[in-house]
Amino acid sequence: MPLPGLTDDDVAHVVCRLERRVRALLKPRLDAMREDARPPDALAASQAESVSALRGRPPDANQTKQLAAYHQGFSLHAGVHLHANGRQGLAQLCGYGARPPLTQERLSTLPDGKLAYRIKRRLGDGRDVLILEPRELLRRLGSLSP
Repeated sequence: MPLPGLTDDDVAHVVCRLERRVRALLKPRLDAMREDARPPDALAASQAESVSALRGRPPDANQTKQLAAYHQGFSLHAGVHLHANGRQGLAQLCGYGARPPLTQERLSTLPDGKLAYRIKRRLGDGRDVLILEPRELLRRLGSLSP
């Protein structure tokens, strides 16, 4: 007997549980950082700033997709599934996971030396192009690397 399909409420429940579990896993590290008497280094500060700057606002309720949920900065999209023997779908999923975080086709140099990066989806504040100094781009890329 096949299982019933997912509902939007199911996806919302999963993303809420995911958020709670990730925060619980990170809590000991965050507590240890808070107890550390040393001031945060410049890289840690820039990582926090980059993450908060790109987070933006949650999507509007009118723009949400089916089987997608957003909660406390976490998002989950469960509207795509693969069939058990769907080799083409698996190949597409692997290709999606192997994509680089930036593409050179979207990056351009402005006349004043700054860099413009066209993003696929608008940020919460409506921007679809990020304008950055070259150092700022490197700093943000560095914050994504563990």
